[in-house]
Parts: sequence; structure tokens; C-alpha cells
Amino acid sequence: MATTVPTDAALGTGELHVVLAEALRDREVARRLRQADVAARVRIGGDAVALLLDRDPPAVAQAGPDPAVELAVTHEDWERFLAGRLPLAVAVAGDHRGPVRRLLRVMPIVRRLVVEARTRSAR
Repeated sequence: MATTVPTDAALGTGELHVVLAEALRDREVARRLRQADVAARVRIGGDAVALLLDRDPPAVAQAGPDPAVELAVTHEDWERFLAGRLPLAVAVAGDHRGPVRRLLRVMPIVRRLVVEARTRSAR
């Protein structure tokens, strides 16, 4: 049976922006994400969000300076990543620029934050 994957930007970059903006208020989360030490643009579908993890404190923005890392995934691959069915490194294998490994190192944290936020909002 095929799974219908939402393609609404609100479940992609918009959601990522809101979840990370809230999570970065926590010093421990900010410290852990800061370990990537990189500015990145993440595209989910056609929309993008800037993860500014190269500053103290780290930040998230709708737009940002020219990043060191850019990666793009489809909405379907993003949902598969969040569900633990697709390693993000595989999803972005052909669609990235820069030292993407630095960002990939903290993406399990990002996945956990998004999944936990979805779980809370579903209650």
C-alpha cells in the first residue's frame, strides 16, 4: 500500500524553521547543533531554510548569507528521513554543495526534534 506523503511546504521548511527556532532556545540543544559549525541552506521540495550553525548562538532563518553547505531533498525523501527509512546522506547524494558531512553529523538531532514536535502537536 502506497503512503501519501504531504507536499505542503508547511511540513517541510516551514515546520523545520519553527521547530528549530523553538529548540534553539534550549542551551544544550543549541550547543549540540553548534557542533556542526556550518551555515547551510536546506531545501525541502522547492522551499529553503537557512541553518546558521556557525555562530554563537546558532540561529535559523528563512534566508541567510551564501552558505558553505547546500542540500536539497524532495518532500517524500524528507518524510522518509524523518520516519527513519532513508539515511539523509543517501537522499542528498547527488544534490548538495560544500562540506555536507558537517551538517549531516547533527541531522539525527534535527530529526528527533521534528518528530517530537509532531508527536506533541498530534496529542
